[in-house]
Amino acid sequence: MSLVAWIRRDCAAAAAIAAPAPLTAAASWAALVLGALGTAFAPVFVRFADVGPVASGFWRQALATVALLPWLAWDRSPQAAATAANGAGWFGVTALAGIAFAVDVAAYHSAIGLTSVVNATFLLNLAPVFVALGAWLLFAEKLRPAFLVALAVASIGVALLTLGRASPGGHAFTGDALGLIAGVAYAAYLLAVSRLRRSVSTARVMLWSTAFAAPPLLVLALALGETVVPRSAGGWSAVLGLALVVHCAGQSLIAYALAHIPASISAVGVLLAPVFAALLGWTIFAEALTGPQALGCITILVAVYLARQSNAAIG
Repeated sequence: MSLVAWIRRDCAAAAAIAAPAPLTAAASWAALVLGALGTAFAPVFVRFADVGPVASGFWRQALATVALLPWLAWDRSPQAAATAANGAGWFGVTALAGIAFAVDVAAYHSAIGLTSVVNATFLLNLAPVFVALGAWLLFAEKLRPAFLVALAVASIGVALLTLGRASPGGHAFTGDALGLIAGVAYAAYLLAVSRLRRSVSTARVMLWSTAFAAPPLLVLALALGETVVPRSAGGWSAVLGLALVVHCAGQSLIAYALAHIPASISAVGVLLAPVFAALLGWTIFAEALTGPQALGCITILVAVYLARQSNAAIG
């Protein structure tokens, strides 16, 4: 089956997302929350890595690819057995997901060094807006009024996080622009993974999308003249943390959840990442939360709750 035919077939079924069983729903939301927590550690590890920001993204993908290999070898999920029947189209979509993620990682990791932890993470997590538009336009995913309310509340929350703190340094605008590019790319990644997870196992999606993301990041890091090889034990520990905690744990849990929660709603749930990142930035880098930022965190928590309620109402 060709890539185009695979996408068309999958899109035809996109509007038929049924509400998961209560246990599955609870497990999916738990995975989404824990995944957001895992990804929130990215700015911490990037700042401790003694390589360039794009190079840290390369090591994140390269080391994660190696770590994910045993998982795929031991994968016995029903989707793993059924993947062969779906043709080779999934492989092309996985390549697109990997390239989109490479753009996301390169832009996000670079933004972390030019703006605050909160700003970089929040701009990345404008992705729900782009995911919602993409799910509606490309996959005919219905946007229920309750979800639109949650999206509006989430937008207010991320606005408060941004306006609540002036970005440090003279390159704040560049850092914020890169954060926005990362948000668009991450939205493309989430949309691709949500389609893949209808018929492809989490292990297969994670391994191949990660493998496709690593080479362009290495090429870009070398082209930018970055330091590529860590020079200390701390540097190696940082890139290993990116691979294992942020990617293998955080992104895999999010990919698992995308099989059971619509992409647009999952993207709102992922907004917990900037809340966690704000707390980490406060405790580790002394980036104290202002009043508006604290209010923004609370607003995002309300938005995630509303998104979960709108998901429970699907059926």
